[in-house]
Order: sequence, then structure tokens, then C-alpha cells
Amino acid sequence: MAILNKITPYIIVFLAAFAIYAQTVNFGFVNDDDYKLAVSSSQNYSQPCSVINAFQNDVFYGNMTVYFYRPLLAVSFIADNKIAGTSVFQAHLTNVLLHGICAALVLFFCRKYLFGHSVSLLAALLFAVHPATIQTVAWIAGRNDSILFMFFILCLIFFKEYLTSKKFVFLGLHFIFLIFCLYTKEHALAIPFLLFCFYILTEEKKFKLPLGVYFLWFLALAVFLASKRIVIPDQTGGLSLSFSKQIFAVFFDHISAIIFFRAPMAEHPETKIFVLGIASCALILFFGAYKKSFAQIKQNLFYIAAAAAFLLPDFIIGAAFAGRTTFQGNRLYIPLFCIAVIFFSFCKTVMQINFKLKKPFYIFIAALIVLSSYITIVNSRAYKDDLTFWTRVVSEGKMIKLLPVLYHINALTNHGLYEEALKEALLYAQLTEYKNTAVLKSLVNIYKILGDDKKADYYISAIQRLYEERSIGMR
Repeated sequence: MAILNKITPYIIVFLAAFAIYAQTVNFGFVNDDDYKLAVSSSQNYSQPCSVINAFQNDVFYGNMTVYFYRPLLAVSFIADNKIAGTSVFQAHLTNVLLHGICAALVLFFCRKYLFGHSVSLLAALLFAVHPATIQTVAWIAGRNDSILFMFFILCLIFFKEYLTSKKFVFLGLHFIFLIFCLYTKEHALAIPFLLFCFYILTEEKKFKLPLGVYFLWFLALAVFLASKRIVIPDQTGGLSLSFSKQIFAVFFDHISAIIFFRAPMAEHPETKIFVLGIASCALILFFGAYKKSFAQIKQNLFYIAAAAAFLLPDFIIGAAFAGRTTFQGNRLYIPLFCIAVIFFSFCKTVMQINFKLKKPFYIFIAALIVLSSYITIVNSRAYKDDLTFWTRVVSEGKMIKLLPVLYHINALTNHGLYEEALKEALLYAQLTEYKNTAVLKSLVNIYKILGDDKKADYYISAIQRLYEERSIGMR
């Protein structure tokens, strides 16, 4: 009975996370990333040394013009392939199971290091059903962030245990999960810095961190960067930090999605996003600073730093990122955890100051969980298939971006909606003054399907003229 009482909260959190996304296991693919990870690369997954091969290639095995070195993401699809081949059901099921595990880890971390049982359960439930998790769970390729979170929180747990016990077994496990983080996603390059911040800001009884710990962090970074350099020799050229208005719009779009329970699919650069974003940042700082001691404030500074570090890619531009076509909410997974910790630490302080607020607090959080569940269930349906998703992105977008439009035209065509695809392709061909070859190629494809070879040939000729003009212009 005692064991059952201990594991029951974890079962509740896992089942809540699973239930909220259960519908997604019957969804399809929404873009090229999904298909290429689960299907196009499957020939590499069935090889005898497939896991080793994953560390010797970029994550798309050369099937994309954008190169990412993420071997453990590939390993997750190798596991799917071993279980059920190229099954899209299995791919979605893995995403949901990973989310359930991550939600349970949130509960474990909060119960062991931060809050009481009731507050920790509420924090984990809110994390499990928050709409900021939609892209990570409902989008097959979004699992990269749940895998990274799983390794990151385990890395943090074992580091904390090492600081408390000084046992080298925990330091070894900490190092292993740090390596796992790095081989999951490039964002993990910030983790050694965050671990140092964790040591400085959260340890009340500090001891001098052994040089061996710093050496292990350096070794992990060196091994990862060296192996990445071997596999992808030069794919960082042109990357730079940018602090333009458009880039800040992306950041505010992301941060406000967490605070205000938004579930966008397209980017939102309009003025209201700046208002919501600034208000969100102010609230986070307020929640973090509203503590009874400076030591508690310092602890929250770590979570603010971690949230900022994992949102730093919002400010990175360059050819390797090829522009942003959607909201990219999958990168909110770790920041959501960090901000949830800050918010619940604020609530805990308020209840300590005024115990009478405990019941209203529980009612308020319960209402947030119900509201979040509704928002998440409804909006995750946008990932049902490619047509549903790109229709949502194009209709929701406040600015014309041709790449989402092209994906939408292709989705309309793939679903046999040729007249609608033709209408949209003609509209955007006109908007681009018939100078965008990708749009013209879509017109060629549609007219061939419709059997209108005359018009198809006309646009083929137009494409050839554009190539000739560009060739002359480059001389």
C-alpha cells in the first residue's frame, strides 16, 4: 500500500499527459521533417550497425539542405523502426509516451527539491496539459525537445545528488546524461554554463567544485564538437545573433504563449505580441523576485537563466536556419518547465505569507489545468495531417510568407483539391510578379494533373526564362 501511495501521483501525471494527446496517435505527417525522419531515412534504420551509423551522419542522412547533428534523435526513430517499421502510429505513440515520462520527471524533480506533494502534483499536471507542449508532442519531429528535456532534467538531478552526497557514481551518471543532451540537440551547448549557474545560485552550503567536474564538462563539449565537426565539417557559416524587431517578435511570441496559454501555429509579428511579450517578461521577473529571502530569489535566477538560454536560438539567424515558416513552439518545452517552477515558487511564497489563500490557489490552478486541457486538445488537432496544418498556418499568418503557402498548395494537391490549389498558386504567382520559380513549378504540376499541357508548357518556358535571366545577371 505504501508503494502504491508513492507511485500513484506519477501514474496520474503520466495518464493525464497521455490522455491529453491520445488523439494524436492517429494523426499523419504534416511536413517534410516528419516524413524524412520516419520514412525516407528508414533504409538506414534497418542496417545492422544502425545506431553507430546515426553518429556518423546528420539527422536526415543527407536528405535535407539544412544539416543538424542529432544522433540520439535518429536513434529514437531507429527504435520506432525496429518496433513497427515506418508506422506513423508508432511515431506519434512514441511522442506521447515521451511526454508522459517528462511530466513524471517534472513531478519527481519538484517533489524532491522544490515543493510539497500537492503543489508538485499541480505543477506537473499543468506542465503535462499546457498548450506550449503541442508542437513538441503532436508534431513527430518535435520529440527532439522532449528527449532533450528528459536528459537535461536527469543530468540536473544527478548533479544535484552529487553536490549533496559527493558520490562519484552520481557524477558519472551526470556526465553520461550531459553527453546525451549534447547528442540530442545543439541547444545543449548552453547546459555546462547553466550547471555552473545552478551550482552558484542554488547551493546554500557551497563547497569548492572539484576541477574534475569542470574537466568533465569541457570533455563533453570537446567530444561532441569534434564529432560534429567530423560529420558536418562546415555548416555554421553565416550564423549570427540578431536583435531586430522581427526577431524580438519571435521571442515575445514564444514567451507570451507560455504565460497566456496561447496556442499559435503561425508566427505573429503584430504589435499585440510585443505588448503580451513585455507583460510576460515582467510577470516572470515579478514571480521570480517575490520571495522571502535572497537565497530563494537566487534559486529562481537559475530558472530564469535556463529559460532564456533555451530561447536564445530565437535570436540566431543564418542560412542554416533557412528562415522560420511556423511558430516553432517545440523549443518552449524546457522554458515551460523553468517558468512553471518560478510561478509555483511564487504561489508557494504567497501561501506561506497568507495561509488563507491556499484553497483559492488550488481552485485557481485546477481551473488553469482544465482550461489548458481544452486549449491543448482543440489546437493539437491542427496536426491531424499536412492539409489541416498548413491551412491553419496560412489562415492564421499575419504576413505573407511563400514557404508556408507552397506547403499549403502541395497539401491541397496531394489531397486532390486541384481547383483550390490552382487558385492559390495563381494568386501568389501574381503577387510575386511571376518571378518565383517554386510557385511556377507548382502551377506546372497542377496543370499537368488537370491535363492542360498547353498551360503547363507555358509556365515551363517562364521558368526557363527566369533561369536564363539569373544566369546572365550572375556573369
